[in-house]
Amino acid sequence: MDCLVFVTVLVGLFGSAGTGTSVMPVLRIEQGVRLAAMGGAGIGAVDDASAIYWNPAGLGRVQASRFALSHHQWFAGIKDEVAHAALPSGPGAVGLGLVYSGEPGIEFWNEYNCPGDTFRTLDGVMSAGYGWAVARDYYVGAAVKGFYQSLYASGGRGGAVDIGFACRPLPSLSLGAIARNIGVATYGQGLEQMPIDAGVGGNLVVGPTTVRL
Repeated sequence: MDCLVFVTVLVGLFGSAGTGTSVMPVLRIEQGVRLAAMGGAGIGAVDDASAIYWNPAGLGRVQASRFALSHHQWFAGIKDEVAHAALPSGPGAVGLGLVYSGEPGIEFWNEYNCPGDTFRTLDGVMSAGYGWAVARDYYVGAAVKGFYQSLYASGGRGGAVDIGFACRPLPSLSLGAIARNIGVATYGQGLEQMPIDAGVGGNLVVGPTTVRL
């Protein structure tokens, strides 16, 4: 029940910014091939290097060193490169993450509607976190991240924190909750809205079948 109360409070405190109303959309891209295919279930079930993104509390489940690399190829030449690592340390594990997203060859048009040179954009995110068991089958974790975005005429930078919780209240049930991107970003002299969100996930094993929520 403690786990369910925590999940409810976390979702109530942190809402999701609407599409186009926040900066650094790369922070919304799901990371890790296996858990991206499972959708939000990764929040409750993660136990590998991608926990630094899905739920840093999941780092508490990591028993051996884990490393992962992935490549995303999008339309218009946009591509993402992602690296994750989880290293057991003390009662839990340290997680590290690195994300690069770039779009080359964007054509610039001036105020007179005339084409100019091409330019490229890039987004970079570095993350570090730690997760550990606070009791048997109950885990907490947190991660900090710094990010930078380069656009044609300006650039932005900032930092944020992720806070997560995971538990297994029953042998067949795993639950988790995460609040992501609690922080600030600056572009010039102004502060911009981060893509703050909260999520929950679950994993239920019923006989030979696994149900992911």
